[in-house]
Amino acid sequence: WAREFLDEDKMKELLRVGWEYNLHRGEHAAGYMRFDTETNKLETFKAPGSALDLLKQFEKRTIPVGNIMAMHTRAATNGDPQDNDNNHPVGWDGVWVTHNGTITNHQRIKELTIKASEGDAVEDMVPDVDSVAIPMVLSRFDPWNLEEIALALGELEGGYAFHAVWDEHPNVSLLVRGKNSPLIMRYHPHGGFVYASEEEATWQMISAMGLDPNDENWIIRRFDEYTAMVILEGTPVEFVNVKKQSWSNRCSEIVRRLVPRNNDARDTVYVADKKSDWATENEDLSLNMVRPDRIELVYT
Repeated sequence: WAREFLDEDKMKELLRVGWEYNLHRGEHAAGYMRFDTETNKLETFKAPGSALDLLKQFEKRTIPVGNIMAMHTRAATNGDPQDNDNNHPVGWDGVWVTHNGTITNHQRIKELTIKASEGDAVEDMVPDVDSVAIPMVLSRFDPWNLEEIALALGELEGGYAFHAVWDEHPNVSLLVRGKNSPLIMRYHPHGGFVYASEEEATWQMISAMGLDPNDENWIIRRFDEYTAMVILEGTPVEFVNVKKQSWSNRCSEIVRRLVPRNNDARDTVYVADKKSDWATENEDLSLNMVRPDRIELVYT
């Protein structure tokens, strides 16, 4: 999908739009993370200062086409932006996130991570930013353990919406909305998605890629609180609603569907909440055309 629609000029325009249309959300720092289409290697860039000033650095730079591109502008809460480790994307043990919100119990999660590690050197590696608590929790799993991730995210307190990627899984994204922080996604059935905290930004990013945001095939999803979704190669493949409880999240009853993908002999797992089936609500027949014997109820 990225190879078909994107080139280096469009990647620079995508960066500009992603930063400029989120500038009001913070000017203490800006950054991005990108998986290269050719090498599948993760590139991260971040720096203190306004995104408008940082864009000047890219006037003579190229940005190779990426399968995944996530931009972030930061309004600092915990952690000095002049210490670049506090800026986004924030990484820990092979997991990187761009995060909107504030994790209020990050110190406790940092203490538990340090205690569980071998060697005192880990403590010196922990940045002050609260957002690092998220990859600390996620680093215990790979992105396909969504039910375990949903439970573990119950360790987080505060508000959050985030995008996470794993070094070892270059075509996979995890989008999660917890409490308070908004998260809006537009998905195209032919492959590809954009997301942001505000709907206008998603419209502008689609335009930056040279696509038509008014194409009726674009499906908009406004994430409910405590929702997690795994996206593989631009296509949502696993989705679960989670409920915040006293210590951890608890998965609601879900429907596990094995959905054949076009031009691919493998089966794709698609998970939806039984009472709020995204595919049904949006009349996305590509996700609904599943034989009854290929639907499994899972109780957790």
